[in-house]
Amino acid sequence: MVAAVGLLATAPSPLAQTPTPITIVIKRSIKFEDFASDLDIPGTVVVDPDGNKTVTGGVVDFGGNHRAGRFQILGEPKAFVIVTMPSSVTMTKNSNPTFTMTMDNFTIEFTNPIKLNNSGKKTVDWGATLNVGADQKKGNYSGSIPINVEYQ
Repeated sequence: MVAAVGLLATAPSPLAQTPTPITIVIKRSIKFEDFASDLDIPGTVVVDPDGNKTVTGGVVDFGGNHRAGRFQILGEPKAFVIVTMPSSVTMTKNSNPTFTMTMDNFTIEFTNPIKLNNSGKKTVDWGATLNVGADQKKGNYSGSIPINVEYQ
């Protein structure tokens, strides 16, 4: 009887299987277009997960092609995951890396934990705040935004 207990203890369990690795697929980048900064007053441009844009301080909004960012999570069907966005990232002007802006206050459209669908997928829209300096130099700015997704 003792040997049988030992065999049962070492038998593989379906719960012990390694889950499907999580993959993050970027569907689109966030865009804050079009705006300008005041010569003396800094401000912010906020794009929320629904794609709404607001400006504060010395930022003037010219409308334009703004949108929320979007990524898709691929993983274990019906699993729950936790999405973590960075606290802040530095965006650098493509033509002159001495000019920068900070992006922070990242938000996602869902509350953690997020449940993946029957196919193990979930598309997530996200927004953030772009901190615009006084007399910010115009141009295209870019940077890397690390997104972390883990099983709950």
